[in-house]
Amino acid sequence: MDAEIRLRQESRERLKPWLFVGPAVLWTAAFFILPFAAMGVVSLWTRTSAGSASSFSLANYAQFFANPSYFQAMVNSLEVTAMVTGLSILLAYPLAWVLAERVPERWQRLALMLAVLPFWTSYVVRSYSWLLVLAERGVVNNTLMSLGV
Repeated sequence: MDAEIRLRQESRERLKPWLFVGPAVLWTAAFFILPFAAMGVVSLWTRTSAGSASSFSLANYAQFFANPSYFQAMVNSLEVTAMVTGLSILLAYPLAWVLAERVPERWQRLALMLAVLPFWTSYVVRSYSWLLVLAERGVVNNTLMSLGV
């Protein structure tokens, strides 16, 4: 009987990490893997003149690689991606090292906030834009008032 209880406890212990990782795995599957797979399936469809899918074929890929402008657009995109990734690594890792190792611990949070603060600009601008649009004398309210609503 003790062996059976021990086996149940061991199986529960083995499941614990999956309980923590499970939601992240489901989220990733639902919003990354499944749409990516759906895009791959749709890319294999050949369309009829009516717009419906008739069969699976590699014709779309043959057309993509045969057209030089499509291929050049992909190459340009990959070049920009590689440059941005490399530049991000070259800038971000030294900054992270300085924040972690050189900035005194009591100033680290402030330094990190100051490093991230410029990324908030678009959010602040968007918020003020909505305030202007939805304000008492904003576009939406003026339009509704002129309509008598």
